[in-house]
Amino acid sequence: MLIFIMMAIVLIVPILNLLMPNIEAIQFLNARIDIGFIAIIFALISLLLKLGDEKKVIALIPWNTLIMICGVGMLIGLGVEIGVIYELTEWLSTNVPIWMIPILVFVISAIMSIFASTLGVVAPTLFPMVLPLAVASGLNPLLLFTCIVVGAQSSSLSPFSSGAV
Repeated sequence: MLIFIMMAIVLIVPILNLLMPNIEAIQFLNARIDIGFIAIIFALISLLLKLGDEKKVIALIPWNTLIMICGVGMLIGLGVEIGVIYELTEWLSTNVPIWMIPILVFVISAIMSIFASTLGVVAPTLFPMVLPLAVASGLNPLLLFTCIVVGAQSSSLSPFSSGAV
């Protein structure tokens, strides 16, 4: 029940914001909802209700996978911070024929996903380059988003990726 209540809390405000975008109170709440904080609150509620054995739950957490995703995410975040994604976007938009850009975006995301999580690392890293690349090339942003996700998912089950762990 707690999971369903949490999902409802997390989803109701954004859905209301989509349905009624001009109401300031809903916009205020939507901008401040933090799923991590809500999850911590519900974890504390489940602890207080003694719904499970904490030691068994902690022992079941795949710590190696979490550390790997965080480490790779930190390295790619460093790359974003020093401008690697900007340089990649600039290079793709100026040196590559327009018809080849979606293919290269697909391949780049597939290569990144061999070593990193699709949703945790690859998508957040490459999504910021979609809009500038779409503007520079005239390509549809939806095509580029699709190439990133499908490319990353195509290789996410390699032995090195978090999908295989």
